[in-house]
Amino acid sequence: MKSILNKIVALRGVHYACICKSGEVLASTFPESNEDGIATVTQAIEQMFSALQAIDKAHNEVYFLLGEMQLIGYIFYDDYLVILLTNSKINLPLIHMGVKSASVKIKTLSSTNQPLQTPVAPIAKATVLPADIPRTVPHQEAQAVAAVSPAVQAVMDNFSELLIDYLGPAAVFVFDDAVDQWREKYMPTAETLINLAEILALDLNAGDERNDFIAKAKGYL
Repeated sequence: MKSILNKIVALRGVHYACICKSGEVLASTFPESNEDGIATVTQAIEQMFSALQAIDKAHNEVYFLLGEMQLIGYIFYDDYLVILLTNSKINLPLIHMGVKSASVKIKTLSSTNQPLQTPVAPIAKATVLPADIPRTVPHQEAQAVAAVSPAVQAVMDNFSELLIDYLGPAAVFVFDDAVDQWREKYMPTAETLINLAEILALDLNAGDERNDFIAKAKGYL
């Protein structure tokens, strides 16, 4: 869970982030000294989303301007909340992409059976729901992860760096999603790396940009 947050915080303009579920902080990059403040903010944002849902308003993000900074709250899957502290002027489409990617990964983790990383202390509020989120690694996925050889991983790292030349910081999220798709369809071997390159290219502009990416990717095979 912390690794998901680290990728969001790596985006330019994002200073801190946390993930909460039903009043409990599952992971956070905020300093410990901010825990009380985050608890208060989380309660306020959850109450705001509850009020919006009560009047059938389908909002899933809120913004609080704090001078040159801002707090952004995103809610997804009804009870997961991501809170970011960012600069007031940031690339919102990129932030949205990062949070969307994170939400997909969180959903995957929460649908399995083994506990996630140990959560930090729960937020004090009137009603706190159980917050243990189970997680197990599906057998097929575990095999795929274990099967990645150092040579294949080295090429994947080259693909990831190459993609940054085309997409900038958003490449980290696009790459992770593409790898997930690749592993679902193919065994992660040297022979199928070209398929990974083709999946990555789908997120680029059709025509010359895709062809250029695939041609450069083939240079690493």
